[in-house]
Amino acid sequence: MNKKTIKDIDLKGKKVFVRCDFNVPLDENGNITDNRRIVGALPTIKYLLEQNAKIILSSHLGRPKGEVNKKYSLVSIYSEGAEKYGYRMVELVTSFNSAKNLPETELCDYYLEYVSTANRYAESFGYENYYEYAAYEVYNRDYDSDAREKIRLYVAEYIVPLYKKSVQIADSLWAEASYSERQTSYKYINSNYDQVPNDLFFSYIESLPDSASSIMQGVFDLDRIVVGDSASSNKQASAVCILGDIPFMYFHSDNMDMYTVAHELGHYYSHFYNKRPKDFAYDRWEFYALTNELLLASYMIKNDQSMAFKCESANYISDRLYSWILNTMKDEFDEIVFSTYGSFDPKPSGLLEISKKILEKYGMVGVSTSMENYLKTYWSRQGLDFPAYTMNYSVAFIAAFDIYLQSLTDYQGATELYCNLVENYNEYESFTTNLLLVGMNTPFNKEPYLRLSSLFEN
Repeated sequence: MNKKTIKDIDLKGKKVFVRCDFNVPLDENGNITDNRRIVGALPTIKYLLEQNAKIILSSHLGRPKGEVNKKYSLVSIYSEGAEKYGYRMVELVTSFNSAKNLPETELCDYYLEYVSTANRYAESFGYENYYEYAAYEVYNRDYDSDAREKIRLYVAEYIVPLYKKSVQIADSLWAEASYSERQTSYKYINSNYDQVPNDLFFSYIESLPDSASSIMQGVFDLDRIVVGDSASSNKQASAVCILGDIPFMYFHSDNMDMYTVAHELGHYYSHFYNKRPKDFAYDRWEFYALTNELLLASYMIKNDQSMAFKCESANYISDRLYSWILNTMKDEFDEIVFSTYGSFDPKPSGLLEISKKILEKYGMVGVSTSMENYLKTYWSRQGLDFPAYTMNYSVAFIAAFDIYLQSLTDYQGATELYCNLVENYNEYESFTTNLLLVGMNTPFNKEPYLRLSSLFEN
């Protein structure tokens, strides 16, 4: 007789009560001496997590004989990872971030101990590694390994060639531009948002549907911008911050170009409709900001036909494609390191080999020296606390560029679609489901990549 398994039942999004055997042996100090029963439950727990099920785990430990006895508390099972390894992870992040001047080999030891400790932490929650834990528990993504691989393959197949073409176009326009046009183009890139010629930045805000326009304009009317001075520690910093219930935007004085401000305005606008609950999906958080940037670029293209702006626009699109590819490769690096820890040489040379293979996969060897150098040293620069975040950028980019592509022929329709996704977002559904609800494709569907690959054909 064939027995049913959990794979024969539709458990997506449901509460599931799981009876486990976590009755594991403990030493006199309450430490687990054999965790095989816990490990044996992991495939079931992992499958349920992949179905976005809410899991309730039940077990007994020892024989308390009907009396409350802390010796037999299941807290020891939880603390196998959450307490013991959690504290060590915090220690390692603190040590790593304050040890940037150490020799590379010593810094690598910190990094790899963090990977090992984080993986053991994740295992105590039923995940195979910390990358998987961070993806689902911290960033609330709905992309399994197959979906992630499709996204990466499409980026390599369609976005990398598009980036290479964008560089050629930017270089060609720059060669055609006169000296004065180049100087004006520099001003577009480096000047503050309020110095953009003809007040086009504020004209862009006015061009949006009233619900978005009034909120974004309110930032300036209500003086909701805080500017850091030259003594600020991070000159690249920009953010939307909340003081009580009041949102405001922070910028460093050297980092207030029109696209950076548009990025944070996207976050600011979405705050009024999405209050970032605990299970907030970060893919849509980045989508809101990136789409506002790209819609600004589209508006500028329509309203400024000067050679200076053509140069600036080409450089901006190239830069966004560059960032998209780099973030996708960084995410793949994270997943490989956390999921294959123990199978590669635990030295800087082992991490370098992983970077090289990723660069080869994406066809980026010899294309961009800055990108190559960044990825090769990524592990030593990331600060340990962002594994699995960067896929959110990759997902946000394809959705944002899909709206950008529409805006080039139907600007009003694209801005209305953007506002619809911000203001009518279904909090009970994933980002990908919300895209489908408004007629867009998911990030792991080939269609938007195919459309975008023809960006420069006209």
